Amino acid sequence: MFEVLMEVLFGRVMALVYHPRQLPAANAAVKGKVYVVTGSTSGIGLETAKRLLLSGGRVIMACRNTKKAEALLQEWAQEHPGIVGDVLYLDLGSMASVREFAEQLKQRTDHIDCLIHNAGLFDMVSEYQTTDDDFEIHFQINYIAPLLLTSLLLDTLAKAPAPRIVNVSSLAHKFVQPALDDWQSERDHSPLKAYGRSKLYQVMMTKELQNRLAKQPQYAHIKVFAVHPGTVVTDVARSLPPVVVWAYKNLASLVMMDSHTGSDTTVHVATDPALDKRFGGDYFANCVTAEPHAAVRDQQLRRDLWTKTEDTLGRPIIPTKQTGTAANGHHDEAQQQQQQQQQQQQQQQ
Repeated sequence: MFEVLMEVLFGRVMALVYHPRQLPAANAAVKGKVYVVTGSTSGIGLETAKRLLLSGGRVIMACRNTKKAEALLQEWAQEHPGIVGDVLYLDLGSMASVREFAEQLKQRTDHIDCLIHNAGLFDMVSEYQTTDDDFEIHFQINYIAPLLLTSLLLDTLAKAPAPRIVNVSSLAHKFVQPALDDWQSERDHSPLKAYGRSKLYQVMMTKELQNRLAKQPQYAHIKVFAVHPGTVVTDVARSLPPVVVWAYKNLASLVMMDSHTGSDTTVHVATDPALDKRFGGDYFANCVTAEPHAAVRDQQLRRDLWTKTEDTLGRPIIPTKQTGTAANGHHDEAQQQQQQQQQQQQQQQ
């Protein structure tokens, strides 16, 4: 466990070397926009939700601990009357919960300006562990469940004038290699490898999703970004023994920032109007674009990840209004056949 802790601290220190710190854009346009923030009751997610609320945004806190979220909203409302927030239950460890959340969210709002996938997991001590959906736990919570949520909410996002999706990732994605034949790290498992790969797939999918959305007129205005929040003191070590937790937090404070500062990049990417002019698919660290893992530039590997993910989900990631099938994915052939059949029927009529 000590070795794992040292590797985590080393990774945090290296983040300072890789990504020199910049400040977020000032005076970003937030007022009146609808933000959905997952994992918003602690750490970076809490600070992100609070900052957006205090800037005039309507924030929907998506979390497991709804009582804590409601208490936070009440506390903030007392200090800052007039803020507009809401709470909905979401457990990324359950795909059924993701689907139910998406349906409930659509009843609360007719559009989403920004979906922030902040919630994540890094279990530093457990052996290979699966969810009730039979996915490796990091793989589900960090990658495939958030992606399912994105897929389910694309139409709601598309109703906003300049919608964004922000995937909160990690520098750890650079310290692993993709392995689609063992993408849940079952054969050679370690917490660091499982976590890193889940974040790598997240950054790869950020790029691939953006490329495919851009080819669909109804979704082309949606921007997708991935962010590394920086060297932040979080509750990542909470699963370790108390002595190690104490050492982590005290050593970490020497080289890491607090959660408020750590939320800078997320808030910057979620709100800076200048990013509307970008194509999207970028990876940010410390409020500036940064170079991701080389695998993110591998077009064929991204396509393979897309296909494997769609097969695993059993549904297209991007629906089309006409057919409900995948856009520019491996379902294209079936879509074309269906369109040809419809044309033939129209000609016969």
